[in-house]
Amino acid sequence: MGTAIVIDDSRAMRSMMGRIVTQLGFDCLQAEDGQAALEALDDHGAVTVALVDWNMPRLNGLEFVRAVRADRRYGLAFNLQIWQDIIRNHHLELSHLFPHLV
Repeated sequence: MGTAIVIDDSRAMRSMMGRIVTQLGFDCLQAEDGQAALEALDDHGAVTVALVDWNMPRLNGLEFVRAVRADRRYGLAFNLQIWQDIIRNHHLELSHLFPHLV
Protein backbone atom coordinates (compact mmCIF):
# COMPACT_ATOMS: atom_id res chain seq x y z
CA MET A 1 0.00 0.00 0.00
CA GLY A 2 2.91 2.34 0.46
CA THR A 3 4.49 4.04 3.44
CA ALA A 4 2.84 6.04 6.22
CA ILE A 5 4.49 8.38 8.69
CA VAL A 6 3.08 8.86 12.18
CA ILE A 7 4.16 12.15 13.74
CA ASP A 8 3.37 12.63 17.42
CA ASP A 9 5.35 13.65 20.49
CA SER A 10 3.59 10.92 22.50
CA ARG A 11 5.48 7.62 22.17
CA ALA A 12 2.33 5.71 23.16
CA MET A 13 0.26 7.41 20.44
CA ARG A 14 2.95 6.81 17.81
CA SER A 15 3.08 3.15 18.78
CA MET A 16 -0.71 2.72 18.68
CA MET A 17 -1.14 4.55 15.37
CA GLY A 18 1.88 2.74 13.94
CA ARG A 19 0.28 -0.62 14.71
CA ILE A 20 -2.96 0.47 13.05
CA VAL A 21 -1.37 1.66 9.81
CA THR A 22 0.82 -1.46 9.71
CA GLN A 23 -2.28 -3.64 10.08
CA LEU A 24 -3.79 -1.71 7.17
CA GLY A 25 -0.83 -2.78 5.04
CA PHE A 26 1.43 0.27 5.16
CA ASP A 27 5.10 0.34 6.01
CA CYS A 28 5.39 2.79 8.88
CA LEU A 29 7.84 5.53 9.77
CA GLN A 30 7.56 7.35 13.10
CA ALA A 31 8.75 10.77 14.23
CA GLU A 32 8.47 12.58 17.56
CA ASP A 33 7.89 16.03 16.03
CA GLY A 34 7.67 17.84 12.72
CA GLN A 35 11.41 18.43 12.45
CA ALA A 36 12.17 14.72 12.92
CA ALA A 37 9.45 13.95 10.36
CA LEU A 38 11.07 16.23 7.75
CA GLU A 39 14.39 14.49 8.41
CA ALA A 40 12.70 11.08 8.01
CA LEU A 41 11.14 12.22 4.72
CA ASP A 42 14.53 13.45 3.53
CA ASP A 43 16.04 10.04 4.34
CA HIS A 44 13.15 7.88 3.10
CA GLY A 45 11.56 9.88 0.30
CA ALA A 46 7.88 10.49 -0.30
CA VAL A 47 5.25 8.70 1.76
CA THR A 48 1.64 7.91 0.97
CA VAL A 49 0.02 8.94 4.26
CA ALA A 50 0.98 11.28 7.10
CA LEU A 51 -0.81 11.19 10.46
CA VAL A 52 0.18 14.46 12.12
CA ASP A 53 -0.29 15.62 15.70
CA TRP A 54 -1.01 19.33 15.95
CA ASN A 55 0.76 20.36 19.17
CA MET A 56 4.40 19.23 19.27
CA PRO A 57 7.76 20.73 20.29
CA ARG A 58 10.34 22.05 17.83
CA LEU A 59 8.15 21.97 14.70
CA ASN A 60 4.40 21.63 15.30
CA GLY A 61 1.82 20.10 12.98
CA LEU A 62 0.90 23.33 11.21
CA GLU A 63 4.56 24.21 10.65
CA PHE A 64 5.20 20.68 9.33
CA VAL A 65 2.30 20.95 6.88
CA ARG A 66 3.56 24.35 5.70
CA ALA A 67 7.06 22.97 5.13
CA VAL A 68 5.79 19.95 3.21
CA ARG A 69 3.41 21.98 1.05
CA ALA A 70 6.22 24.41 0.23
CA ASP A 71 8.46 21.58 -1.02
CA ARG A 72 6.84 19.47 -3.76
CA ARG A 73 9.46 16.72 -3.51
CA TYR A 74 7.63 15.41 -0.46
CA GLY A 75 4.61 14.64 -2.62
CA LEU A 76 2.03 14.72 0.18
CA ALA A 77 -1.51 15.98 -0.27
CA PHE A 78 -3.25 16.65 3.03
CA ASN A 79 -6.79 15.79 3.92
CA LEU A 80 -7.23 16.87 7.51
CA GLN A 81 -9.75 16.18 10.18
CA ILE A 82 -9.05 18.61 12.99
CA TRP A 83 -10.85 19.81 16.07
CA GLN A 84 -13.30 22.67 15.75
CA ASP A 85 -11.44 24.86 18.28
CA ILE A 86 -8.25 24.57 16.25
CA ILE A 87 -10.11 25.65 13.13
CA ARG A 88 -11.58 28.58 15.03
CA ASN A 89 -8.23 29.60 16.57
CA HIS A 90 -6.20 29.22 13.38
CA HIS A 91 -8.85 29.94 10.74
CA LEU A 92 -6.83 32.54 8.83
CA GLU A 93 -3.72 30.35 8.65
CA LEU A 94 -5.73 27.26 7.73
CA SER A 95 -7.77 29.03 5.08
CA HIS A 96 -4.57 29.85 3.18
CA LEU A 97 -3.22 26.29 3.47
CA PHE A 98 -6.49 24.40 2.92
CA PRO A 99 -9.04 26.67 1.22
CA HIS A 100 -11.28 23.71 0.40
CA LEU A 101 -11.53 22.64 4.07
CA VAL A 102 -12.31 25.82 6.01
